[in-house]
Amino acid sequence: MAKIPAVKNVSVTSRVPGEWKTFMTIKIKNAGSTDEPKVAYMIGADKDFAKTFEVKLLKGRNFDSPNDSASIIVNETAAKMLGVTEPSDQIVEIPASTSGGSYEPLNRENIPFRPRIIGIVKDFHFQSLRDKIEPLVLAYNNNPIQVIDYYSVRIEAKDVQGTLDKLKTVMVNNDKGDPFEYHFLDDQLALFYVEDERRQTLLIWVALATIFIACLGLFGLATYSAEQRIKEIGVRKVLGATVVNLASLLSKDFLKLVLIANGIAFPVAWWATNKWLQEYAYHINIEWWVFGLTGASAIIIALITVSYQAVRAALTNPVKNLRTE
Repeated sequence: MAKIPAVKNVSVTSRVPGEWKTFMTIKIKNAGSTDEPKVAYMIGADKDFAKTFEVKLLKGRNFDSPNDSASIIVNETAAKMLGVTEPSDQIVEIPASTSGGSYEPLNRENIPFRPRIIGIVKDFHFQSLRDKIEPLVLAYNNNPIQVIDYYSVRIEAKDVQGTLDKLKTVMVNNDKGDPFEYHFLDDQLALFYVEDERRQTLLIWVALATIFIACLGLFGLATYSAEQRIKEIGVRKVLGATVVNLASLLSKDFLKLVLIANGIAFPVAWWATNKWLQEYAYHINIEWWVFGLTGASAIIIALITVSYQAVRAALTNPVKNLRTE
C-alpha cells in the first residue's frame, strides 16, 4: 500500500479514532504500586500511527522496532493519571482488559502485562466531542492484549477513486477471503453528530415558521390599530404631525410588545442552550452579545412588518378621513 504513489502514510491499528465499535479499556497502574488500577483506553498501533493520524509526540520516543512489543506510549491525560512527567522506561502493570463487558485477566495464569512507558503524545480526540479526552494507551501492534484489525491510509486528494482501486488490488491479492471495505475518517467522525444536524435543521425551520407567523400577526394588528386610530391620525396630521411622528406613534406600542417578548424568551433560551451545550465536554459559552443581536434583529423585523401600515396610515389624506368619520 505504501508503494502506491498517491499514498502518503499507512498505519496498522487495532482500532481507529471515530471507531463505531467499542474501544478496548484496560486496568493499569504503576508497577509495585498498592493503589487500585485505574481505567484507560487502549489502541494497538505501529510506528507509523503518529505520522498517519498527525499525532504529536511531546516527550520520549516513538515505536521503532519489534522489541517494542513490551512498550507503550501514553497520552497527556494518561501520563497525568499515572504521575509520569518524563518517560524513562517506567514499568506499568496491566492486569485486565475488556471490550465492553466485565474486566477479565489477560491470561489463565493471571499474570499482568508489564510494558514500559517510552513516550507521551499530545491529547487528541478519538471519540465524540461530547466526551472529554480520556486516558489512552498506545501499545505496539505486537502487544498481547489486542491484535491489529485495520489499515489506515492517508492519501492525496486527487484521483481518490483511482487510489481506492489500487488499494483494493493490493488487498485482494493479499487477502482474498475478506471483502474490501473502507470508510473516510471525516465521514466516520461526522456520524457522531448526525442527531445534532437533524436537530439543527428542525430548529431552523421551526424558527423560520415562527417568525413568519409572528410577522403575519403583527401585520394584522398594525392594520387593525391603524383603522381604529384613523381619526386620531387625521387630527394629529392637521395639527402639524409629520409622517415620522405618526409612524413612530403607531409603531411604539408594538415595539413594547417585542421587548416584553424578548424579556420572556431570553432567560428561557439561555437556559435551554446551556442545557444542550452541557452534553459536550468541550463547548463554547453563550455571550451576552448573542442576545443583544437577537433582540435587535427582532426589533428590526417588527419595524419592517409594522412600518408599511404605519406609513400608509400617516400618508392618508386627513380631510378625507375626518369627513368619513
